[in-house]
Amino acid sequence: MSTVKEFARAFERSDLYAQLARGFWRPQHSLQREYDRLFAHRSQILCPIYEAEYDRDRALTPGATLADIAGFYRAFGLERATHERPDHLALELEFMRVLTYKEALALEAGRSEEAELCRDAQKKFLEAHLGRWVGIFAETLLQQTQSNFYRELAVKLRDFITVECQALGAQPQRITAHEAEPEIQMDCPLAHRAFA
Repeated sequence: MSTVKEFARAFERSDLYAQLARGFWRPQHSLQREYDRLFAHRSQILCPIYEAEYDRDRALTPGATLADIAGFYRAFGLERATHERPDHLALELEFMRVLTYKEALALEAGRSEEAELCRDAQKKFLEAHLGRWVGIFAETLLQQTQSNFYRELAVKLRDFITVECQALGAQPQRITAHEAEPEIQMDCPLAHRAFA
């Protein structure tokens, strides 16, 4: 039987995931310019907000990653209500919010098997997805942002996901460097030829 402390903690975790997710959606206020500069600039994205962009193998063929994430969402009855890719950071955080909320409700109702299923899904999602790339995302954001809001959000995200991985026993294979896309040289062989 679960204790009041257990389901109160699950509700608290759910609320933290919701706060973090809100912070990484495109704002409709003064932070909009900084958001665009960091995450959505047309010529150079300083801090990609999509998981597949941080793993060289997955970035070249992101289909399997996107399908796996979408499979997690479908397994818990969720469908995206946005045009964003499933690997958008805010969507991954929203998914964890739902899982922790479902865990809290199950604990409150005394359904320990259902709560354990939710915790197991959280651990698996952290290991396969969120826990792998959040560290490098947060470090990149800390290096690139000019905003105290995003600085604080990056630290909160990094620290919270670290604690979550420890608490759930998740051991993700962390991505430690963001590999920029290689520059493609587009030399035309005729460009250096002298014409007479």
